[in-house]
Amino acid sequence: MNNNINELFENVYDNLKNHLINYQKEKWNLLTNATSENKKRILSSVSDLNNYFLSDSNYLELIGLYKKFPKKFNDEQKRTFENIKRINFLIKSTPQQENYYDELIIVIMELINTRINFNNKETTTSHLADLSEHAVSLHDIKKIQTHFFKPIENFKDKIKNILYLRNQYAKSKNYNNYYEFFLKVNNLKDEMIRKHIKELDSLTCEEYKKLKTNLEEEVSKKLKLQAQNVPSYIYGDPFFRTYPVHLDENVNTMFKGKDIAYTAKKFFEIMGYDLNDIFEISDLYIRPGKYQYPFIVDIDENDIRFSINTKSNFRGTYWALRTLSKVIYIREISKNKNFFLKGEYKREKIEAFSILVTNFAFTSGIISKILAQYEDEDEENIPIDISNYTVKNNLILIRFLLTLSNFEINIDESYKKNSLTDLWTKSVKKFQFINPENIYYQDGWVLLDSIIIDPFSSVFEMEGFLLSKKLEEKLDFKNIKQKDFVKNLFEIIEKM
Repeated sequence: MNNNINELFENVYDNLKNHLINYQKEKWNLLTNATSENKKRILSSVSDLNNYFLSDSNYLELIGLYKKFPKKFNDEQKRTFENIKRINFLIKSTPQQENYYDELIIVIMELINTRINFNNKETTTSHLADLSEHAVSLHDIKKIQTHFFKPIENFKDKIKNILYLRNQYAKSKNYNNYYEFFLKVNNLKDEMIRKHIKELDSLTCEEYKKLKTNLEEEVSKKLKLQAQNVPSYIYGDPFFRTYPVHLDENVNTMFKGKDIAYTAKKFFEIMGYDLNDIFEISDLYIRPGKYQYPFIVDIDENDIRFSINTKSNFRGTYWALRTLSKVIYIREISKNKNFFLKGEYKREKIEAFSILVTNFAFTSGIISKILAQYEDEDEENIPIDISNYTVKNNLILIRFLLTLSNFEINIDESYKKNSLTDLWTKSVKKFQFINPENIYYQDGWVLLDSIIIDPFSSVFEMEGFLLSKKLEEKLDFKNIKQKDFVKNLFEIIEKM
């Protein structure tokens, strides 16, 4: 019997692996080229997976043997089979699931392909956010942000419908709502998430208050704002996710004209990681039909792809480094692992790793040296020190993530009351200290597309920042040699 189990297991392992690789490739194709043909292909790959679970004779026989004779399976086979059962549970077709997937892909494609006419040119919301962040006149900022928020009218009802459909999908899986489903699938507890939100809030609240007060005084003076109430658009970024770059001339100019993809790859080369093979299959630059924000598709151990838009500014460099850090973490943790077990990692660890590596890249001066085209990485003279800006930017990003994570975990309850905008403005007030009457577009949450494309990613990022702060308090990073930093940090986080 053991030989029969091993043969069946190997057959199921190989065939299901091929189906999943195909699905991941089609996911990549859709997010990098959102066409109707690629929509058909990804839905077809989901259908193929469903059919496999429903009708493959080897899989069905193996299920029967696993139920009857669990002790005949070794520990790795048991763990593998539990993960396969989890995939089956997620993929298993219901009418609600099919409706949700169909509508979700349609809206994702529309979000990806949406363009706004600004100054007689077709552009994206991502580009407008960059322009707004750099603008130095009230007139220009308001004009840019007015255009940035234009798609709200088109997408508000569509996003709300996706939130409704995903709840129906969760109910078809016997959960009360999608958030409850998310918690179960990721083995998380609601009370722990809320506890961590409070903890990170407490750790950053007072420092943020001081920063925001000083920032408002400085920006109001520079922009010649004469108003008792400070409107949210003066912060530059439409969601106040970044510290205004125009307030730091070094940050405003040091990235201009630089090859950010090369800069990020060079940093990791200095850290001892060759990413040439990954760069060859990844998508680095802005173009039509591609999702605007960074993402990673883990196809298999030898094929991990990432997509970024390498803009020559701090924001572009920051997210390039964050994304590549995650690629390295996933690649390292996947080495010599069973295909179905390599995904057994905690996402908050990946986020913490990427945050700390990116902080190090900026505060160590290595990025400044690369941008200044130093050939000797051991050169002691740092051309531009942007450590202070990096700290400020992280603080503002943390408060935004607290806002978004609080919003996301309460969506399902607020949806019943038809008060998502109210929930959003209350979250903004609570964590970013911006009163509702000062929020330029109160329905702005509609354009935070991660809510439907990568639900609750804000929770994992929030958890990552909390973990990174705890690590910074406990570990003496200054005594780790620069070239060993990334490797040592990975080992430290993996042992936690």
